[in-house]
Amino acid sequence: MSRRRAPRKWKLPLSADQIAAIAAELVQNHQRLVARDGFRLCGSSGIWRCANGSYTGRMVYKLGAVTVVHTVRGMRVSEPVPGQ
Repeated sequence: MSRRRAPRKWKLPLSADQIAAIAAELVQNHQRLVARDGFRLCGSSGIWRCANGSYTGRMVYKLGAVTVVHTVRGMRVSEPVPGQ
């Protein structure tokens, strides 16, 4: 009987401020969503490392019962990533 592998943590350990700064770069209407429309960036937002070496970013905005999710796949970085 084989032993189950422990789940790997692919989500990068970034602070809320770092996620907000990345969201401002990735999401074209980030400032409008947050400042004008009143959405908040949720804690479920983040950056994940993929098996092929690329990264996927998911930014989740919430206002009451309305949720807006922006996903960017296949990102490549030229600088070292925190937590790697």
